[in-house]
Amino acid sequence: MATNHAAMTAPVFDAAILQQLPASLRAIAPEMIAAGLRDIDEQCAIVHACTDEKDTLPVVGAMHSIKSCAAQLGGLALSHFAAEKEAALRQGETFDWQQVEDALAAHVAQFKAALQAYQSHTVT
Repeated sequence: MATNHAAMTAPVFDAAILQQLPASLRAIAPEMIAAGLRDIDEQCAIVHACTDEKDTLPVVGAMHSIKSCAAQLGGLALSHFAAEKEAALRQGETFDWQQVEDALAAHVAQFKAALQAYQSHTVT
């Protein structure tokens, strides 16, 4: 399996992405963040359910959604990780599914912790 080092070098969280929201969106940023985190959790559940069955097509879609959602919220390392897995699956690569799930869970946990720390220091 090819390794994309972008996920390892990208920041866990880039606050500038949220800070650059237009004023009209900053007012609803907490709701956007909550919805995004729910989506990431839902997509992780799809990954878990499908990897147990080795069903890759839904995992491709889930990784695509995680990639996009994480990027919109500043979760660059998570986004890069999901992009790497999405691309590899599209190319027919196979994985140690437990390792992928563990790495995904670690990336999600790191992103959520960084985002929570940011939110606790930010007044919207």
